[in-house]
Amino acid sequence: MTGDKDPSTEVSINIGDPGSLVNVAKVHVNTDQEVIVTTEDRLKNLLSNYSNSLENKNGWIPPLGIFATLLFSLTSVDFKKVLGLSADTWQAIFIIAGISSLAWLIHSIIVAVQSWQSPDIVEELKKDSTPQPNVGSSNTTISSSQSPDIPELSKRAALLLLEANKDMEGQIKVVESLDSLEVETHSRRFVSQPDPLTRERWIEVIKELQNKFLIEKTGDMTYSVTAEGYVVADLLSKK
Repeated sequence: MTGDKDPSTEVSINIGDPGSLVNVAKVHVNTDQEVIVTTEDRLKNLLSNYSNSLENKNGWIPPLGIFATLLFSLTSVDFKKVLGLSADTWQAIFIIAGISSLAWLIHSIIVAVQSWQSPDIVEELKKDSTPQPNVGSSNTTISSSQSPDIPELSKRAALLLLEANKDMEGQIKVVESLDSLEVETHSRRFVSQPDPLTRERWIEVIKELQNKFLIEKTGDMTYSVTAEGYVVADLLSKK
């Protein structure tokens, strides 16, 4: 018989009784799969971000408990002189602690709202990936030696990544406070005591490299180049 083959197959299933057969007219097979190939560093970074997002959602609970306790104490407790401190001093301490816990609570609520929609891990893994040809045939393979595309990077991000690639430990030191920021790698300081606009720009640079899984946070003030980051830096250096 010529022409296209019908994917449906007519089979007979014996259910035990030789005189009773169930005729199955068609069997529909739908087992197509999508395969995502990624690096260990990228997966760890993504899972870490996802875990932090889940933690941030409940980060408002501890400050709420502290604030409620302090507020209850301020409104119901009669302060007395203890440990050499007067009643007014104790009351002032509780007021300051209450204000601090309230600020912490407000900040935690803002962070929780921003983190409320957790990232879709599968979609994040697919982001910036290059679709490969259909691999349904056993004769089709994906070569791991194919050169990866260089992700689109801002000029500052590319410059910082190239410099970090030269560092012996591949580390970027970032010291951030309310009104200052220091970014340093390979004994080169990129920014120090910047104006507010420059400070925000370099914070975005760090986030850009981290979101593209080219660096990962390895300490309170340090970021390290990932395996994928080294590959991209090497490709950038050859351009």
